[in-house]
Amino acid sequence: MTEIERLLWRSKLTAEMNTGYWGYLSARNSQRDVWFKVFIAVISSGTVGAWAFWAAIPIVWKALSGLSALTSIVVPLFKYSDKAKLMADLGGKWSRLANEYRGLWAELTDTLADSTNSSEFKRSKAESVKSKWDLLNVEIEKMAQNEASIPLDKKVRLSCFEEVKRANGLS
Repeated sequence: MTEIERLLWRSKLTAEMNTGYWGYLSARNSQRDVWFKVFIAVISSGTVGAWAFWAAIPIVWKALSGLSALTSIVVPLFKYSDKAKLMADLGGKWSRLANEYRGLWAELTDTLADSTNSSEFKRSKAESVKSKWDLLNVEIEKMAQNEASIPLDKKVRLSCFEEVKRANGLS
C-alpha cells in the first residue's frame, strides 16, 4: 500500500467514525431536550390543571410548582438544543468528508489497479488525489475548534470505531 493510500484509508475510516459519533450525540441531545420539555409541560400542566385536587394536599402542589419552576430555569442551562444543532452540523460535515474520501479512495485504487495505466499516469493521479486530500484536511482543522468545545464521550467513540471496523471488514 502506498503512502497516499494509507493516508486516504485512515482518513476515510476516521470520517466514517466521526459521522456516526456526532450523529449519535446529536440524536441523544435532541432526545434529552424533548424529554425535558415534555417533563416541564407535564409538571406545569399538572400543577395548574389539578388545583382543586392539590388544594387538599398543599405541600404536593407547592413541591410540583417549585419543581416546575426550577426545571424551567435549569434545563436551558444545559443547552441540549444548541449542542444537538452543533453536533448535527459536525455530523453532516464529517459525512460529506467521508463521501469525499470514499470517492478519492475509489478513484485512486481503480487507477493503481489498472495495469493498462502507465507509471507516470498512476503517479500523476496519486499526486492529484494527495492535493485533494490536503484540501479536505484544511476543512478538518477548521472543524476541530467546534469539536474541542464538546466533551469527548469515549464510550460512544469506541462503539463507533468498532462499528466502522466491522463495516470495513477489519474485525
